[in-house]
Amino acid sequence: MALAPTFPWLDLHLWLSSHMPGYTQLEWLSTGFNSTVYSVFYQAQYWALRFASKPESFVREHGLRPALVAQGIPVPELHEIGQWKHGYYALSTRCLGQDGWSLSPHERLRQALPLLLVLHQWRPQPGAVYPLKPAQCQSLAWPQFLLMPVAGYGQMTPVNQAYMAEHVPLYGQLIDTMKALQGHAHVPDFQGLLHGDMNASNFLTDGQQVVAMLDWDNFLWGDFVYDWAKLLLLSESPAIFAHLGEIEQAYAQAGFNVSDFYARFILSACRVAQVRLTVPVFKSNLERIDWAMHNLQWLFERGPEGLKALATNAPGAHTHYNAAV
Repeated sequence: MALAPTFPWLDLHLWLSSHMPGYTQLEWLSTGFNSTVYSVFYQAQYWALRFASKPESFVREHGLRPALVAQGIPVPELHEIGQWKHGYYALSTRCLGQDGWSLSPHERLRQALPLLLVLHQWRPQPGAVYPLKPAQCQSLAWPQFLLMPVAGYGQMTPVNQAYMAEHVPLYGQLIDTMKALQGHAHVPDFQGLLHGDMNASNFLTDGQQVVAMLDWDNFLWGDFVYDWAKLLLLSESPAIFAHLGEIEQAYAQAGFNVSDFYARFILSACRVAQVRLTVPVFKSNLERIDWAMHNLQWLFERGPEGLKALATNAPGAHTHYNAAV
């Protein structure tokens, strides 16, 4: 995996002085797996300057943006894509607001729900070409995509499996859980468009509503539950899982297939966690990764029926939940 490029501040200043003469402010915002983001104040407005090791993510976002805007999804306007040094940059309008981490878990859900319902209802048009990653859901049906870690684990040598057991203790339990759910989570072969990286860092809010959804590099077609599994698994508290019933009800009312909803949720959460457990992470993300693992363990202990009891206010469900936290 190619990690996001970073540059010395002096180099950035010299480049900006020639590329955006008269800029008055440069601020680092974030560094993730794929991109590093800065804020620049230039010509009386704020801009988001993103750097990535490859240009494909910016090109995909640029190709998808008109369709997103037409659906009413707030996406920053992308003004320029180019190359500098050993990376690529994209310059877009910066939407001012706080990221989703500034909200309580329940408020985060409330603000994300209307937009994700709109997004997930979108179906590909016959004959239309979408800028998907080559390997994402073009040759694999959605259930196969979810279960790729099971197939991969089975192909590991005993030495590699032993290494995983020692260094990533939850991994074996994750694989066993996915195997157990294969026959019980009847995942629809196709649902709609997914953001693909729906975590609290990738949407901005003005406190009342979402004003921008960011980072469309991983969008793909699949089961809507996956986006929610990612958003909730990486939440700051297991308390957010108590609101799964609201999500199920909203999607059922909108005409979505919600059969085996809780089993599908855990299966998707396992797929999300598999990446988080096996891909090197930046130190700045370790605290949130720990939360994800804590929440995953919490999911394992309750299983689909435990989650359903919690979300539907079954007798004793919240007592057990509070004791666990």
